Amino acid sequence: MSRTAHCLAALAASVIAGTAGSANLPTAADAPPSMTVRYADLDLHTAQGVATLYHRLTLAARAVCPEPDAHHLENLGVTRKCRQAAVARAVDTIGNPMLARIAVDHGVSND
Repeated sequence: MSRTAHCLAALAASVIAGTAGSANLPTAADAPPSMTVRYADLDLHTAQGVATLYHRLTLAARAVCPEPDAHHLENLGVTRKCRQAAVARAVDTIGNPMLARIAVDHGVSND
């Protein structure tokens, strides 16, 4: 497997439909935002390497799912769901059991 992961924030159509007018969130016409996260420098057989990768994934999720502006705070829940979906998809794509455990410990599930 490649030593990079795409952090995808795919939102369900019903969630997107509720935020179509928001300036900072994707609309149904947009492709899911993504960001490449590189981890070739990490040893994914160690707790430190996996923790560092998880941190990078959460930073990428924050970048592709930005906070709503002050005028759209009602979309804060959508932003959280977007970030959790992005991390969950990246963790699933990477397929590392230690990384999956860290994600579950942080409340991220791939449901």
